Amino acid sequence: MKNLSIIILGTLAASCIQCDSRNIHTDTVHIPSAVDKMMVTDDLFDNFEFIPLETSEESLFGYIDKIIIHNDKFYILDKTKTRRINVFNSNGKFSHTIGKRGDGPEEYTKIEDFTIDEKNGQVIILSFPSILYRYDLEGNFMERKKISDYLLWHICYDGAEGFLCSTDYQSSESDYLIHHYDKDFTLKDRKIKSTNGIVAMPPLNINPFIKDGDKISYFDFYTSTLHWNILNAEEKQIVFEFGNKKVPFEAYKDPMRFYEKQQDYNFFITAVIDKGLFWSSYSNHGQGANILITDITNGKKILLKDSRFLEILCCHDSYFYQAYSPLTFLEGNFNFSAKVISDYSVEFDSNLMILRFKARRVFN
Repeated sequence: MKNLSIIILGTLAASCIQCDSRNIHTDTVHIPSAVDKMMVTDDLFDNFEFIPLETSEESLFGYIDKIIIHNDKFYILDKTKTRRINVFNSNGKFSHTIGKRGDGPEEYTKIEDFTIDEKNGQVIILSFPSILYRYDLEGNFMERKKISDYLLWHICYDGAEGFLCSTDYQSSESDYLIHHYDKDFTLKDRKIKSTNGIVAMPPLNINPFIKDGDKISYFDFYTSTLHWNILNAEEKQIVFEFGNKKVPFEAYKDPMRFYEKQQDYNFFITAVIDKGLFWSSYSNHGQGANILITDITNGKKILLKDSRFLEILCCHDSYFYQAYSPLTFLEGNFNFSAKVISDYSVEFDSNLMILRFKARRVFN
């Protein structure tokens, strides 16, 4: 009888988790035939500013995988070299790191992703395998918790004391792509059914969750699909089609096959949204890379061929941010005028710089 009670309680608990039942409207964009306008990058961007970041033994990092801008500070994730989050002030001065890497009970071994709980002033680190670490904004440890038996790879604060995590086709053939948790990381619901099987390689775009004001979207790199405003009952999907240049889904299940054949395909690299405009860059089957700008509300599209700005990491207050090599800066290999807004010197072995810029009016 005791075992039966456990089974019944488990069934009731599972039934409380809602699965995706939203109304979904789907549009299809055929690239490049559906493009309404062609532009060059020089006609689109301005207000370029370089922000050198302080370089010291304490602040040194290898790569910028993700930037979150909060309270005029840059929270910068380096997943591969230092495997930590460094915090810099808006003028590039190093402030502190978040947490500590190691094997101790308050230390993480690896960072998959992180987000900031803006309401409660906390940094949430997602570590393998689906373990979260909660810190205050100064990097002081608060909590460690295993949140799922599924493998979760990305995390995003939902703006209402909850969190979204993604599985990226790497957890289970019958799972959902998004798990939605409350503030205590109790599972509330799941969104976007995964129907294509398990993929062996991670997505090339670093962050599939995209914020635009109070709206959160999810970009599925593998199917080239934008799920816009996923917390709304009326979600909109935009499916981008490259015709015979689109990567077959089966190719993502074999990373060696994908990398051997990548020159034959078109596939997305980065994606951000600003005021309803979806900015995405894609590899053009070995012939450079382009930026595609799509107005989510009316479907208008602009294509920028052979763009230099391909690794936009985030958009904040209508500024775009991307990493920039100090070597390229010192050699002067850029064809735009920009001012430097930091007092820190730039050397060949300095930290990566931040380049930020604005877009002029896109659609008349």
